[in-house]
Amino acid sequence: MVALDLGGETSSASVVDWQAHWSADGSVLGVWIADALGSTWGRLVVLAVDPDTHLLRGADPLLPATLARRGFSLGLDRVAWVAPSDEDTEGELRIRTWGDDGFGGFRLQPAELEEMVPAF
Repeated sequence: MVALDLGGETSSASVVDWQAHWSADGSVLGVWIADALGSTWGRLVVLAVDPDTHLLRGADPLLPATLARRGFSLGLDRVAWVAPSDEDTEGELRIRTWGDDGFGGFRLQPAELEEMVPAF
C-alpha cells in the first residue's frame, strides 16, 4: 500500500469524489481527489510504478499533488490538466512530461488556445 501525499491535512480530510487513470502500459497512475461530491476542483498526483518492485513510487511522484480541475489526460510520458490561473477564472492548460532526460512542462492560457488545439 502506498499513501498518496495530496498536500492537505490527512487527519480530518475525507475523499468524497475521485478519478484514477492508468497509462496505456500500466507504468503510471494519475489520481484526482476532491473533498466534496461533484466538486470542480481537487488535487491531482501522478505516480510511476517501480519496474523492479511493481509498487507505486509514492516518495518520488512524477507530478506532486497540485490543484486541478476535474478530469485529466494521462499518457505514457505526459499528463495534461487544467490548473488555476491568475489571469483567467477558468484556469489554464498545463502539460507535464517526463523521460530519460528529466522533466518538462508548459502552460497555455485560454487566449492561446483559441489559435491552436494541442494534440496529445
